[in-house]
Amino acid sequence: MTFDWPNALETDAVPIADPRPDAEARAKQLALLPRLEYEQCRESEAKDLGIRVSALDKAVVRHRESGGNDDADQLQLVEVTEPWPGPVSGCDLAEDIRRALFAHVVFPSEADADAATLWLIGAWLMDAWRLWPKLLIQSPEKRCGKSTLLEVVEAHACRPMMTANITAAALFRVIETARPTLLIDEADRFLRDNEQANGIINAGHTRRTATVIRTVEVNGTHEARKFSVWGAQAIACIGRQMDTLEDRAIRIGLRRRLASESVSALPVDYFEQRAIVRQKLQRWAADNSRRIGDLDLVPPACGNDRAQDNWAPLFRIATLLGDPWPERVAAAYLLKEAVDEDRDERDGVVAIRDLMALFEQHACERLQSSELVAWLVQMEDRPWGELKQGRPITAISLARLLKPFGIKPRQMKFGTYGAKGYQRSEIRDAYDRYCATMPDRVETPKPTNDTSGLGHAQPETCTYQVSVSPASNALTNKESFEVSDDASGFRDDWRDFQ
Repeated sequence: MTFDWPNALETDAVPIADPRPDAEARAKQLALLPRLEYEQCRESEAKDLGIRVSALDKAVVRHRESGGNDDADQLQLVEVTEPWPGPVSGCDLAEDIRRALFAHVVFPSEADADAATLWLIGAWLMDAWRLWPKLLIQSPEKRCGKSTLLEVVEAHACRPMMTANITAAALFRVIETARPTLLIDEADRFLRDNEQANGIINAGHTRRTATVIRTVEVNGTHEARKFSVWGAQAIACIGRQMDTLEDRAIRIGLRRRLASESVSALPVDYFEQRAIVRQKLQRWAADNSRRIGDLDLVPPACGNDRAQDNWAPLFRIATLLGDPWPERVAAAYLLKEAVDEDRDERDGVVAIRDLMALFEQHACERLQSSELVAWLVQMEDRPWGELKQGRPITAISLARLLKPFGIKPRQMKFGTYGAKGYQRSEIRDAYDRYCATMPDRVETPKPTNDTSGLGHAQPETCTYQVSVSPASNALTNKESFEVSDDASGFRDDWRDFQ
């Protein structure tokens, strides 16, 4: 049996043009715009193209990741989050993240969770910052929950990408391609002595200089190409990392859980469960990206310009969130940057600090090299007893440590005999230059009363006292500076100010 079908294909009707090529071409053009400029026009562009904003976002991201190569069909490396449809309370969102952090790991102090919360929020605003610190998660030993914390961070991060190892060659390429929040676990196994990878990560600290230059093969020839390494990184490790990396990081500590302490196990689908939170973070960041860039707010001076720069974005975020976050960020800043003051210092600076303490203790203007070395070796909380390959510091190695600071041992008269020694005035000069001190009073921004996260930042400030111990206490206490554990004065000042 045969059928006579209407010969519709031979009619004179003009077929409707497929709008998708125009939309794809426009998405490819939009992918070349700076991200903040695209953010300003994405809604109007989507309306003109007759598509949803989320669909346009995905197309733009695809073109960015493929470098304009439509045939690449690259695997989507990171999640593309659609923003929450309505306004979001920034303070409520931050509290939710903070509770999630405390629910699954044990922190040494609330300051660690507060700093991690603000860092997570700020990583959604990368295009608003001049510089952005790393989040360095450090545990003293294994089984302290660093991998668990990294999973919690992943569930709240912008475009997260988790890895337990990465080469330097892959590092800059994946940052250029996907612009992820890169989450690196087990860094103590491969990153600590990897100077090339550390150089790439360090280069991404400041936005303007966050590039590396590598050669790529093009048609059989090698050409120089600039790669962007501007991106957020959370790095988890046991113990220390290179001092240059630690100097560019907000450091978060962890503790092994006691039997009396309880935490919740992470569900298998924890990342999926927190999808709504990521959508709200995306929305809050979009609503506040302009205003947070306009805030001219820096933390109080702490004697360490790099630390002050690292914490400046967190202070701005806390100001927009409102009460109680300005108080929390100020307390965290003091605790993390003042108490363990020699944590980022090279051996030479630590030596200057200890020598100054010895001069203060003995109230003299000159001391013999041999006496100083003997006293240094006896300090149980210092590295001098096993400075090099388990051997104690010597007069020669002490002189080498101090030489870059313009301090040299001199032949001096001690009673009836002469010996090599050091003058207090030279140690004092180096101490004033290189050993950071905290101010007696610090100022913090007044929290906004608008819990929506959309209110205007207030310029007023409040103050509270920080007690500073004398330098001579360094002989008995590892920390030369102590933050008073009586917070009542701070709370009283805050209430009076409001």
